[in-house]
Amino acid sequence: MKEGGLTLTKWASNSQAARREHSKMFGEFDEMSITKVLGLSWKTTGDYFHFVTLLSSEIGHCSKRILLSIIARLFDPLGLLTPFSITLKVLFQETWRRGFDWDDVLPNEFQVQMKAWIEGLDYVRDWKILRCISPVAWDGGSQKELIVFADASEKAYGCCVYLRTTVNGQVALSWIKSNAAKWKQFVQNRVLEIQELTSPERWHFCPGKENPADLLTRGNKCS
Repeated sequence: MKEGGLTLTKWASNSQAARREHSKMFGEFDEMSITKVLGLSWKTTGDYFHFVTLLSSEIGHCSKRILLSIIARLFDPLGLLTPFSITLKVLFQETWRRGFDWDDVLPNEFQVQMKAWIEGLDYVRDWKILRCISPVAWDGGSQKELIVFADASEKAYGCCVYLRTTVNGQVALSWIKSNAAKWKQFVQNRVLEIQELTSPERWHFCPGKENPADLLTRGNKCS
């Protein structure tokens, strides 16, 4: 790009190798920097999203117009804050049901709920949501599945989706959770790769009685 006269600026990467190369050419990379990606705050060194909120708990007398403006300030295209933000949206629904005008001062019960919600933003500032589902070099284990949970009420509906991978073997689990240098070369190389790509604390054993795949290895009666 540089040879074509297109100098690359304002870029960011979660790759340590890319940041090191940047430091060689342009000076030290700001490890504390926060990058905006499609409106989301992205910490490149930790490779996680987090939320920056600028609301004050001292909002004075709140109206339906102010309530809507507070909801609009939470830019959350991935729905990561939905369990928290849905509270205000349901409250906004209630202002319509009761027929409040845009600039009517809302009753005290609304003011109390809004103040409690805004105070909860202090906890949101500490949230760190990992951006990466899995490392590029990881094949995802022997089995991959999407687990979807959905629910609905008269006021809202939603779903959450998890990507789950499973492998079987308590022996393999003990390899992963120990020092790879203890094992023979064949096992050692694979354990080292797993430990580099994932945290050993994230691996767990599922007992045979609770493992539905266990039936496939032992057989069972149709009844």
